[in-house]
Amino acid sequence: MKHVRILRACLIGCGVVLVAALVGLVLLVRWWTAPIDILRVPPPTSPTPNAYEVYKKLAVQMKEKHEQNPQLEAMEQQLSYVSRGSAPLTPELRRYLQIWEPFRREYRKHLNEPSRFPELLQPSTPFPSSPQCACGRV
Repeated sequence: MKHVRILRACLIGCGVVLVAALVGLVLLVRWWTAPIDILRVPPPTSPTPNAYEVYKKLAVQMKEKHEQNPQLEAMEQQLSYVSRGSAPLTPELRRYLQIWEPFRREYRKHLNEPSRFPELLQPSTPFPSSPQCACGRV
């Protein structure tokens, strides 16, 4: 009788160890074959009043104005030699600031609006204004 109890206890112990090993093996295989959790970041939403469009329009208008008026280049060259705060407003500087004042006013109107570049950017997507690098890739 004693011999049967010991045998039964050994069988129960071996069965428990075998079941635990099988459960561990199943969990290990499941862990190895589980798909990788990739964080999916939703694309950024563009704000409804997007100031980016206004900034872009202002930049184009300023560029056109700069190209149409060759005197602006000369005025910029002349004013670049004047250090900040050292000279009072000269008539040339006043005239130069008056030329750009409508653009500055329009820009200031939209400073408190949200602004976001509207295109979805990928790491391989170059910015439209980025130059080619020396290696030939963008």
